[in-house]
Amino acid sequence: MDPSLSPHTQAKLIVPNSTAGLIIGKGGATVKAVMEQSGAWVQLSQKPEGINLQERVVTVSGEPEQVHKAVSAIVQKVQEDPQSSSCLNISYANVAGPVANSNPTGSPYARGGPLVAAAAAAGAAGGFLTAEKLAAESAKELVEIAVPENLVGAILGKGGKTLVEYQELTGARIQISKKGEFLPGTRNRRVTITGSPAATQAAQYLISQRVTYEQGVRASNPQKVG
Repeated sequence: MDPSLSPHTQAKLIVPNSTAGLIIGKGGATVKAVMEQSGAWVQLSQKPEGINLQERVVTVSGEPEQVHKAVSAIVQKVQEDPQSSSCLNISYANVAGPVANSNPTGSPYARGGPLVAAAAAAGAAGGFLTAEKLAAESAKELVEIAVPENLVGAILGKGGKTLVEYQELTGARIQISKKGEFLPGTRNRRVTITGSPAATQAAQYLISQRVTYEQGVRASNPQKVG
């Protein structure tokens, strides 16, 4: 399947780096098998050089049934691995079927899960977002979140690289209010995310995970700054 043919359905899944290898398989065998068996196109984002990203984005494209079959196969593969117990909590946005909302494990990722289908809007195709609806809603969703001033640097990255990478991974546009411009009554900067529902949800998840990770690092190493 050629991904340039504007597939009818697309889902984005966010997975930890450690899980990406399970999905790819030795020499790409696993991901190739998933594509052959489902008929969907499965693509993993590249691990960027010089940026300490904790997640990779898996994009699954095809007809609704093909996408659902591929997502199910990916989830099953992750759950089969004995070392992936922390990856069992999987959240979907309005995705119907037996793979939705797998059992939580109490892992650090339990709130929302590390494998999040950012195929956000409900509608036809069992909750997946159709290309027609995606086009109609593209760039219409706007999400604003607050990020503490002292954690903005973690989202920006060196020279803004992390922010650029998040935008490329998700397809969303991410803007951070200027230095000194805080939400009323706080020391929090406003982060504005615009794009399709799938893109904004994926970007929001990546940012929240980055903030949580950075807070954990600083809690264990109080001398770390920025």
